[in-house]
Amino acid sequence: MLHYSKHVSPLITACALSVFLSAGFVTDGTVENWRDSESTVCRKTISFLQPGIACAQAEWETLKFTNAAENLWAGETYITGREVNIRSGPDISSKSLGFFRFGEPVRIKEDLGEWYKVEHGYTVVPVYVHKNFVGSWSDVKDKFIPGSDCMMIIDKLYDCLTMAAPFTIKGLDRERKLKEIDHYQDVIEKDYNYVEYCKLPKEDVDNMLKALTMINDLFTCQRRFVTEPDQAANLRDEAYPDLLEAFQRHYATLEKYR
Repeated sequence: MLHYSKHVSPLITACALSVFLSAGFVTDGTVENWRDSESTVCRKTISFLQPGIACAQAEWETLKFTNAAENLWAGETYITGREVNIRSGPDISSKSLGFFRFGEPVRIKEDLGEWYKVEHGYTVVPVYVHKNFVGSWSDVKDKFIPGSDCMMIIDKLYDCLTMAAPFTIKGLDRERKLKEIDHYQDVIEKDYNYVEYCKLPKEDVDNMLKALTMINDLFTCQRRFVTEPDQAANLRDEAYPDLLEAFQRHYATLEKYR
């Protein structure tokens, strides 16, 4: 899912790994075979739901309690295809800027016939997506495959993790940030119970529980940054980059559940 490099941008969230035609992964209205004759095709995905630290910092002063990613996921229109192109213009010849994840919320700004001009999350740059792949939550649920519900839990928590990152926020309200981290770790505990008892093979459940555990560990790193002066002096918890790298590697293996 994630095309891994040593310096992975928080904007890059997914890369298709061994995606089969039968899974119904689509771009711009066509089903594509993502496997060539010799190797698996791996493609980057940009998630506009994860604006990174700069945007989170800009929003910080206006929010009493930062549930930004959670609020974004409570949208009205969603991406209903899998690995759907984000285009720079309303046609298939326009540059692909990445791919939307299945079920991500989008805000429709303009109807352009077969295309929508949309905004995603807190981004101010409009992008374009084919109308075939935007719909209601009911449309998303109709296209669930086994594991889709659990995978979207993980996606949402990853977005929340990114937007909650406190590492370069000046004048950090530490009490408020601790309440935020407490909130997300409580959510993870509830989601852990949900995933643990979902109707999937044990190996699949274990893979998803591992992802939740790794996200929880990353929130714990954020907690240390807030509570331990030595970590704050370094502008990050020293374990955070390695744990994030490990999580992103694991996250890349979960694409098949989407």
